[in-house]
Amino acid sequence: MHEDAVAAVKRLDQLEQEHAKHLREIADLESKAKLAESLNEPGMAREIREHVVRRRSEVDGLVEAVESARSAAEAAKAALPAQQKLFLQEISRLRTRLRGSPDSNETSTSDLGVPGSVAATPTSANESVPTDTATATIGEMLDRFDAKISMRPGK
Repeated sequence: MHEDAVAAVKRLDQLEQEHAKHLREIADLESKAKLAESLNEPGMAREIREHVVRRRSEVDGLVEAVESARSAAEAAKAALPAQQKLFLQEISRLRTRLRGSPDSNETSTSDLGVPGSVAATPTSANESVPTDTATATIGEMLDRFDAKISMRPGK
């Protein structure tokens, strides 16, 4: 869903920031190693370079994590249009049921799982389904939800 895509993109962003931070630290360590050499401190320069090697191996693992997160984020974003289409179809189906379509005699609004919705089961095929004010509220909620989905990028 949308939340999954947002979480995947946030994870990717965090990993990319961490990767950039490690690269900056490596560059800083390399410059310190050069400075140590210029100051005739070969032991310190060697120790710093060993640390650079360890940091580079960490960065290599981080690159794999970034690529994996990038793939996950792209997959989650690619699934959004199909999920949005399903949501819009479900909204349309629910609106039809709430507005008294012939199918509304088969299922009451309480089957929608919406708290506060009340509907009596009809006793005959010609009897309409009485509802309370929650039905209007549900319709309004669906209208707002539909408008919110329609405003999303990529629509």
